[in-house]
Amino acid sequence: MYSIPSLKTLTSAFGAETGCALRIALETYRERNPWKNPSLLAANGILDGYGIEGFTIGGKSVRYVNLGETYQTTLCVVNGKLRVSSWGDIVETLER
Repeated sequence: MYSIPSLKTLTSAFGAETGCALRIALETYRERNPWKNPSLLAANGILDGYGIEGFTIGGKSVRYVNLGETYQTTLCVVNGKLRVSSWGDIVETLER
């Protein structure tokens, strides 16, 4: 089982309705690996994203819901851990 962002974190980042919908979707797939399950696909639909993208940097695998902007807050999976961040901020952190 993996940890998921708190409802407070999700609603702060995405608003009450979207945050609650994301939490429900993530809870639905909590028992599975977020890298291989449909949780990011569900999040993509909820966030009205442009699909799931990914890359590897510094030996770490990153997947995220593409919302069209490098520094827009989104849902990311970094080495199997779900995070609420922009993928641009993750790249900057991993490059240090």
